[in-house]
Amino acid sequence: MYVNYCKNKPDSTQLILEHAGPYFDEIQQRHRLANSISSYLIKPVQRITKYQLLLKELLTCCEEGFDGNIDSQGELILQESFQVWDPKTLIRKGRERHLFLFEMSLVFSKEVKDSNGHSKYLYKSKMFTSELGVTEHVEGDACKFALWVGRTPTSDNKI
Repeated sequence: MYVNYCKNKPDSTQLILEHAGPYFDEIQQRHRLANSISSYLIKPVQRITKYQLLLKELLTCCEEGFDGNIDSQGELILQESFQVWDPKTLIRKGRERHLFLFEMSLVFSKEVKDSNGHSKYLYKSKMFTSELGVTEHVEGDACKFALWVGRTPTSDNKI
């Protein structure tokens, strides 16, 4: 989808300039929009570049410990920081973890800042998406969920 969009972007831009520019300019003014239609239509092209840069940054920031090739994990779908509880630890304390959801796996990492303030990610663990299960609303809390592998979880194999 992005390939076709990016390939046709110059043609769509030309069509807007030739035939629809005044129409969209009028809509922008009427609704007091800060950006033009062109600035919204370039977003998918910029997003592709951003994904590539994020993956390259991830590669440079990962410390040893990741037991695979990051490229073989598939496309990066989502990344976000979460409070993670591991029931296998003696002290039940939430830890801040940065998760990277790829097509093939969910990678857990710890974000640390270097002396320049740049983020680096220390690999902690991963779960294969093909083996991943999800339990929603853990302990009656709509904001908590459990991830697990294998059979339906008991309290000792949830993360």
